[in-house]
Amino acid sequence: MRFSQLLTTAAIAATIASTATAQCFQFANTPPGAQFPIADDAVRTVVLPFAFPFHGTTYDRVTVCSNGFLWLGTAPVTAPADFSASQAEMQSQPARIALDWCDWDTDILTVIPPGGGVFHSSDASQASFVWKGIPRFGSTTIFANMEVVLTPSGGIHFYYDATHGVPNATNIVGISRGAAAPASLVDWAPTLPAVAADTTAFQVFTTNTGVTPFDLVGTTLNLIPTTLPSGTPPIDYTPTNTTLPGCAPGSYFPMAVAPVSSGSGCPTPNSSIYEFFTIGTGANPFDLANTSLRFVRVGDTYTAIPGGSFDANYATTGAIETLAADDVVLPYTLGGTFNFGSTAVTSVSLSSNGYIWLGSSTTQQFNSSVATMHSATLPRIAGFWKDLVPNNTTAPIYIENTATKFQATWENVPLFTGAGLHTFQITMDLATGDISISFLAMTGTITTSAPLVGIAPATATNLANSNLATATVPNVIGPVRVSGGGTPLAHTVTGLGAQIGQSLTMNFSGAPASNLGFGVVIVGSQTFSIDLDSLFGPGQAPGCFVYTDALSQFALAFTAGAATGGLTVPVPFDVYMTGVTLRSQVAVLAPVNPLGLISSNVQQWTVGL
Repeated sequence: MRFSQLLTTAAIAATIASTATAQCFQFANTPPGAQFPIADDAVRTVVLPFAFPFHGTTYDRVTVCSNGFLWLGTAPVTAPADFSASQAEMQSQPARIALDWCDWDTDILTVIPPGGGVFHSSDASQASFVWKGIPRFGSTTIFANMEVVLTPSGGIHFYYDATHGVPNATNIVGISRGAAAPASLVDWAPTLPAVAADTTAFQVFTTNTGVTPFDLVGTTLNLIPTTLPSGTPPIDYTPTNTTLPGCAPGSYFPMAVAPVSSGSGCPTPNSSIYEFFTIGTGANPFDLANTSLRFVRVGDTYTAIPGGSFDANYATTGAIETLAADDVVLPYTLGGTFNFGSTAVTSVSLSSNGYIWLGSSTTQQFNSSVATMHSATLPRIAGFWKDLVPNNTTAPIYIENTATKFQATWENVPLFTGAGLHTFQITMDLATGDISISFLAMTGTITTSAPLVGIAPATATNLANSNLATATVPNVIGPVRVSGGGTPLAHTVTGLGAQIGQSLTMNFSGAPASNLGFGVVIVGSQTFSIDLDSLFGPGQAPGCFVYTDALSQFALAFTAGAATGGLTVPVPFDVYMTGVTLRSQVAVLAPVNPLGLISSNVQQWTVGL
């Protein structure tokens, strides 16, 4: 079935309806319901399969707080996951059912015992919420082991297992209609109050060593409405301690699984093109002698291709740099502007050790490393980054600096050890932003500190080591600085993703300012990784991938130039959708590459309760 059809299917909550039976507790079962992923100090809204009446209003959902209580309906905007129980908040905030409101920590996975967690199950007769093995914040000995059951008739049933811990902080048990509820304080044990009046009755317990510590361990508390709970308030409840039976073990529909991201968006984030060689005759010896490389600027992305040629006229058109010496950095003001990606460069700093800083720098680095290449605060062009010793006579560096290009040529420069002669050239084309690195004889035997060749922007992401000598195979990883920020297109799915009966929101961020205000969300079931350049040709959309098939497509229309946007679609309360795993990805039209399209990472999520 197409996902678009699933998303427009009418809600069929009746499919999970069963014949109403006497209420029961799930706690003793393994599992005691469907696993309920919820973070510490967090809330999660759950749609009920029946209308739950409370203080004259019927609710089709409740919002579970990890700290041991339920909001009726959705959570308030202010402090929805409050961990500090207080009488004032119990009375003033919205309607709430407090099973044991305290600071329970659902995130300490190393402390929660096997089989522990928060669980939910529901059918036409009841909705159950279980805390099992959930530690009190900061404790490894105090655990919540409790359950609350709601029924279509408005009944509320609390269960506290014999292993339920006595909290070492103030905690609250009871119900409140909220919104200026009366101060209806009760004492639940050892003798029950005669009535829970006007849908409000709660007890404030002190710490475990206080005057009134929690004393409901191993007990059951039922609140049964004595008047129609959906009628006109006040609504009264009769408290009882009748023990409910255990529910028959059953299998449960899966909970929605939080989205998991994989892959990466494009344009690629400030990445590099480089090759790091090994010393001597190692696995990757230097093999670029008598070759030329051209780094072609396409949009704001560079593609490395074999090509170009060594400029043999360098000695005629250029001049010897008289300050050339061991371990120096020499500044130059360019004859024009050089665009490195989308970074405008008007000055460079040349290192005698075979590289050029794009910008003003006095930093000298004679030993190359991949980490240093990518952590620098300025872009760099490494022609042959190695500890070299030029001079202004026998091993000179020639400089040609004009309105159209900046070119540096190292001529017969030896290694610091004195070994070999190395002639290579870096050329920056100011008109196009292209970069050429060309080599003649490179005769030195490298015994220590391997050389590095390539280009990198400031604080670059290291995507991969390249083989720059591979003929006819373009390298399309490159420094990308698209206008509007230069970050890759990113796709997220809000919250826990596709929960039946709720809405699924698929967002994007990082769209470049040049975008056209249009895109698409694709949703599929298959997983793969297809480079768009393999479909449309090298350099058409470098670094962009398709990660899933397109079972469904949703158009994205947003304000042109906006960096963020998204799409919200309803997910019906249809249990036949639970357990289905799907993937979503976003593409946006933007002229940052020849294809005019960029793609995001992919999000995988599972439909569930």
